[in-house]
Amino acid sequence: MSFKLGFPAQDKSVADKALLVLLAIFIFGICLSSGPALFLYSSLAFKIELLIILLYTLIHRKIPVNIISSHPLILYAILTWIVIFTARYVIVIYKIGFTENWLFIHLLFHAYFFLYAIDIISRQRDHMDASNNYFIFRKLTRESFLFGILCLLTFSIALTSGHNSLRNADIVLKHELFFIVAYIFISNSVPNIYKIYNDHKNVVLLIGFWFMLVTLSWLSSPYELIIKNMGLARYNQTFFHVVFLLFVYHFLSTTNIIHNKLMLMVPLSTVVLSAIFVTSWISQDVNSGVAWSTNPPLNDHIRHTGYIATASTSIIIAFALYRSTIDRQFMFYNLLLLVSATLLFWTGGRASAISVFGTSILLIGYLVYVNKFKFSHLVVTCLTLALAVYLSELLSAFDWNGITTAIARSKETSDMQTLTTGRTTIWLSVLSSLEGHWIFGLGPQGYIFMPNHVYGVHPHNVFLQFIVEWGLLGASVFLFLLIRVGIRISQSIKNRKTIASVSFLSGVAVTSSLSIHSLVDGTYYHGQPSYYIALALAVCLATISINEKKLAKVE
Repeated sequence: MSFKLGFPAQDKSVADKALLVLLAIFIFGICLSSGPALFLYSSLAFKIELLIILLYTLIHRKIPVNIISSHPLILYAILTWIVIFTARYVIVIYKIGFTENWLFIHLLFHAYFFLYAIDIISRQRDHMDASNNYFIFRKLTRESFLFGILCLLTFSIALTSGHNSLRNADIVLKHELFFIVAYIFISNSVPNIYKIYNDHKNVVLLIGFWFMLVTLSWLSSPYELIIKNMGLARYNQTFFHVVFLLFVYHFLSTTNIIHNKLMLMVPLSTVVLSAIFVTSWISQDVNSGVAWSTNPPLNDHIRHTGYIATASTSIIIAFALYRSTIDRQFMFYNLLLLVSATLLFWTGGRASAISVFGTSILLIGYLVYVNKFKFSHLVVTCLTLALAVYLSELLSAFDWNGITTAIARSKETSDMQTLTTGRTTIWLSVLSSLEGHWIFGLGPQGYIFMPNHVYGVHPHNVFLQFIVEWGLLGASVFLFLLIRVGIRISQSIKNRKTIASVSFLSGVAVTSSLSIHSLVDGTYYHGQPSYYIALALAVCLATISINEKKLAKVE
């Protein structure tokens, strides 16, 4: 009797399903863990990865070479990962003088394990058919199931990521990773990188070049802690915002699902957030010394609540102005607007109010251009906003509450330092700290480690944020990338290739309002607004792609 390592062919399918369940449990555990995502180097994670690899080898008696041959981009990505972290390991030894051998080994092992994980997912995906036999609810399609996941994640952002800035960004990263992994598992194919490259060659090349510059900025940082750990977390978060955008864009542009419900998740979650604020308000004496400005419900700072309210209010204004008739749905939108705008004005942020006002002007101009503007809708929407201002003043209990308080603060001072709440000091300190580091910057999280650091975790300006972290090179490439995307959206509007749609309009609204906000705040730094911007851009670009395909078929 001879013993042969491996499973009989008829049992491999069952064994692969068991591996998939084990992998799913492992990924779910990562999402629930308190540690930073993509920075796992604990012995437990290493052992689980090793166990999955050994079980895979026992079942198939080979390494996943088919994945490498059929998806060369995966091999390039793994090789890039190895090169980056090998360079980081060498720099740490050179600058700090001690080694972190196990951390380096674990990081390299993640890349090797990734091959097995993709192969396990691919094997199951290849056996999944259109009847959806592997889901409990058989009537659900893969498209609707993925769309539901994306909607739930978008709803969750406002309610689960309210921690300190670093923890906030990490939770948002886990939301994005969850969708990416779910997409790979549920979809019949991973996003076609070659097709995306052919359709958007310049944009993909710019993203690749920008990623290279961000990597150089991280590895060349003059601060040791950035190279060791804090910079790594920020590096991952920055990169995966872009990856998430590409996945969402590919998903939305290849499905027939209407995107309206996705964008509505933001104002709906804001209503729940507002209800939690009211409940907290009633359950405690707000005059008893509770620091609501720096410790509001579910957020680390009241300005972070303002980010959510800004995105929400911009979206629902787009929905209200776009509605063709004044009906029940229009009134429902205005009810959502009343709650969202009241929260926005109550937070007392001048930048939030100005951002929404500027965005409203852009929306009205767009609707006039596409012959969708209705004056009666504008009147009702303005009345709703006026009522929101009144309610925010009625509910004011602190010296920073309400938009009138913010206006009064601005009128009472002619000093630029006081008018900008100390921002001019921050901006000047950033410029002086960049001497000798203009090309590559100070690295991810570089602002925190500046010798003349004033306060906060970001310089309260999107341009200075990019320059201090990535230098003039990285900031220029990324800003040019954003300009390219903006030009594509503008050209589509100008050429009337984009049929007016509320999802496209709300996507433009979010991007515009948060970008205006970023001129005086850390909108592109924090996790919540960065998620909304990536989602909104994906919706805009997917809408353009879908309508261009429709026009091509007609022609």
